Amino acid sequence: MQNQNQTNNLFEENTQLRKKLIELENNLQELIKQDSLIEKWTIMKNFVLVSTEVERLSHAYVALEQEHQFLLNTQNKDVQQSEQKLKILITQLEELNTLMIEQQKRIEELNKNKNLLKSVINETNQKMQIISDHNKQLKQNEHILNQEKQNLQNQLQESNNELNNLMQTLKECEDMYKDTIIKQETIIKNMSQQNDNLKGENNKKDKLIDQLMKKNNDLINDIERMDRKYNEQSLQMKKISKMYESLEQDYNNFRFQQQGNQSEFNQLTKRIEHKNQVLIDLENKYDKLNVIVKAQESQLEEKDQQIKQLTQQLIEQQTLLIDMRSSNKQVKCDNESEVKQLNVQVKRLQDKIIEIRKELESETILKEKLQVCIQNKEVEFEKLYNQNEILKSEQQEFNRKINELQQTLNIEKNMFLKVQLECIGLRDQIKQAQENDQIEDQMNLKEECVQLRDECELLRNEIQFFRYQYQQQQQQIEELRQTKTYLSNILMDRRQY
Repeated sequence: MQNQNQTNNLFEENTQLRKKLIELENNLQELIKQDSLIEKWTIMKNFVLVSTEVERLSHAYVALEQEHQFLLNTQNKDVQQSEQKLKILITQLEELNTLMIEQQKRIEELNKNKNLLKSVINETNQKMQIISDHNKQLKQNEHILNQEKQNLQNQLQESNNELNNLMQTLKECEDMYKDTIIKQETIIKNMSQQNDNLKGENNKKDKLIDQLMKKNNDLINDIERMDRKYNEQSLQMKKISKMYESLEQDYNNFRFQQQGNQSEFNQLTKRIEHKNQVLIDLENKYDKLNVIVKAQESQLEEKDQQIKQLTQQLIEQQTLLIDMRSSNKQVKCDNESEVKQLNVQVKRLQDKIIEIRKELESETILKEKLQVCIQNKEVEFEKLYNQNEILKSEQQEFNRKINELQQTLNIEKNMFLKVQLECIGLRDQIKQAQENDQIEDQMNLKEECVQLRDECELLRNEIQFFRYQYQQQQQQIEELRQTKTYLSNILMDRRQY
């Protein structure tokens, strides 16, 4: 009877311990559902408490086993067999508890890995957004550069047309000067033939000569003014050449700046602003060139008017020389000296015209250089456009890989939910096994324990498979990071360029 009472007490204690285990498992289920960091901290604390409670229960089990061994010495063989079966069940329950603790740890590790994957995906999405913003900004810059290139081409076309008009006017001036020289030579020949008859009108001729001297002085003053204007034009052309040299220097400095440090994003933005400022300076300088060309056009128009005045004066001189048929030899000598002076002035004008032509040719050479620079810029723009297309294709590939990763994450989430459901089923089975206290059901419990071990082994295999998938995902994330760094380097190179 005492043995039976002791066995009953042991069974009651066993049922109480099982109830405590059920309560602890329920607490663990509630703790698993919490997500925030504070809740995870409380989970860890509760887990420590649970582990201490399990240790206490294990010590209680050891005490029960010692008491049970003491009772085994006093019980019959049948009772000994039943107690051995109870020991087996207790050990199996302890193994199940350890397996459940290990599974809980693995589930927590999977949760951590899932959160890490979420953070990595958020980072990649943010970086992709940044890359898309950079692409939009590059497209805008490319559109602005194309507009500026078109404006420069239009300005070059206008300047070429203006130069052609200037060359045409200069040719016309040369033809007019040649005609005047031929006319003067014919007039001089006629005057040499008619000087013998020019003797009776000296007083009139003296007055006319004074008038001619005044007009010649006026012509000399006009020529000196033309010289001054020509010097001003030459200074302006020198300024234009210096401006072009400064443009080339700015462009070289800009290219040198493009070859600088490619890893500092702040310097990249400053260089882009500097590039925009250089383009604005180019526009201003081309506007100045247009103003200078217009000033040259106005000066050429003034020269045309002066040439017309000279032709008018030459016609007047021709009429006066026709009237001077009766002058003497002294007048003839004076006229010859005046004609020589006029010839010298004409030669000076011809030399100045030649110099103006040379300067216009130098202007054409400068404009050809500008056209070559613009063509080189067009080639560079095409290269940038091709690089942009390559970046777009790489970005699409990057998006595709991210979608694949999201799909794999969804699959893993589903597998994780399945594992949780299987764990819940295992816990239900453990509860059912704990509720079966009769000795007759011990064999069934053994079979269920074997099945549970098999299922736990399957769960271990699945967890290993999940770990293998997680490693593959980590490798894919590392590859995506490398591609991201490569794309960011290309974008930085392109912006610096």
